[in-house]
Amino acid sequence: GDRIVGVVVSLGDQALGLQVFRDPTGPLWDTVRPKVAQGVRDQGGSAEEAVGSLGFEVRAQVPVVRDGQRILQPTRIFACDGPGWLLRCTCAWPSAPAEWVDPRVHHLFTQTVVDLSAAEDSTGPAQEITAVEIRWPAGE
Repeated sequence: GDRIVGVVVSLGDQALGLQVFRDPTGPLWDTVRPKVAQGVRDQGGSAEEAVGSLGFEVRAQVPVVRDGQRILQPTRIFACDGPGWLLRCTCAWPSAPAEWVDPRVHHLFTQTVVDLSAAEDSTGPAQEITAVEIRWPAGE
């Protein structure tokens, strides 16, 4: 069956989620970004596109349930297009200025290596990778 594969890294009160998508047709983030923003709005949150230190992103207030209460979670979603793939990062934290990115998040995102050599080859439309291995440089 279908499954979502990704990695979630907890950094204190922050959560960083990484997902990789295959896209053999070319850059995907420009197409996906407005859909991501609309998806947040459709769930009852708010979202706007912006430019941050990691390029084009979605700054959002995503509805979540915490301790039985529905709240709006400040969230930033950014991505990097590569040759045949998209690395998407969702970063949520309780409070931080909209333009601020934790240096650890910046480092983890920019140092993540996407290697599709073991993934199934596909020439179809964009699809989520169903097996992911995340490697960061040793000692970091």
